[in-house]
Amino acid sequence: SNTTGPDGSGMLGVLWHNIATIHVQLGEYELAEQEYRQALQCKEQSAGRDNHPELAKTWNSLGALYHGLLNDSRQALECFRHVLWILRANSEYDDPRQDPEVLTALQTISDIEQHLDRERRTS
Repeated sequence: SNTTGPDGSGMLGVLWHNIATIHVQLGEYELAEQEYRQALQCKEQSAGRDNHPELAKTWNSLGALYHGLLNDSRQALECFRHVLWILRANSEYDDPRQDPEVLTALQTISDIEQHLDRERRTS
């Protein structure tokens, strides 16, 4: 089986993503973080337009890991900004602002920004 060509590295990216997700469930967050990064690397190598939703999926999971479990809001924010960019660029909607997925990403970003804002004011 070919794991180096355009299809192979994409497939490998999906595998890394799934392995990372298992480690999240096992509570092995640092390991999961490395594996999501590995998944991104593989997916980016094979990135055609088709792969953008795949990339968004991994950025999304990584963002959730940073935000929900590693308490790293700044890193989370960066991940969700990637998600937003990809979703906007690939939206099927004439006006991406009406795309529910885009709206969800915007809401998440806004929540994290408010969270960071509160942290700044209380520290």
